[in-house]
Amino acid sequence: MKYSCSDSCRRKGGRFIHIFFLLLVLSCFFDYRRGKVPNALVLIGLVLAYCCRAQQSNIGIMSARIVLVLILLYPLYMLGMLGAGDIKLYCMSAAYLAGKDYIIFFLCSLLFSAIAAFLKMLFLGNLWERIHYFYLYAVDVAKKRKLFLYQKGIVFERKKGALHMTGPMLTGFVLYLCIAY
Repeated sequence: MKYSCSDSCRRKGGRFIHIFFLLLVLSCFFDYRRGKVPNALVLIGLVLAYCCRAQQSNIGIMSARIVLVLILLYPLYMLGMLGAGDIKLYCMSAAYLAGKDYIIFFLCSLLFSAIAAFLKMLFLGNLWERIHYFYLYAVDVAKKRKLFLYQKGIVFERKKGALHMTGPMLTGFVLYLCIAY
């Protein structure tokens, strides 16, 4: 019988979910405080996931999920749309959430990142500038039929333009918990 993380959490008191929640909170702290998520935190999260999953003997499936998420999100990293820390956290989340649970979490985190990005652009007063740039980028990609680095050749202040994805991930996870339970 196959169990997703949420099924095992319901049966075993929620330890996987609690571990993952704590890791997301710590990731948010480091990301907003220092501007990056430490590799050691992601590594600890993966080790804990493997230790928990070893009891259920489905480590191969979990590893395949992690690799699949990496393969699917890597192009967004190469285009400059997601940071390396964001990719690592999404991969780590695949170790704790499976199938439908992961998709719900991922979509919820994307929803909150879109809301956060919109509010940030509105607050900074560059909403129309960013929309115009995205439009020009999309037109250029369509004309050249080739993808290239987003924001290449344009000067946006990195600190002002960057969106910390850990906040939307944590908020998306809380929404996932509300939906799943």
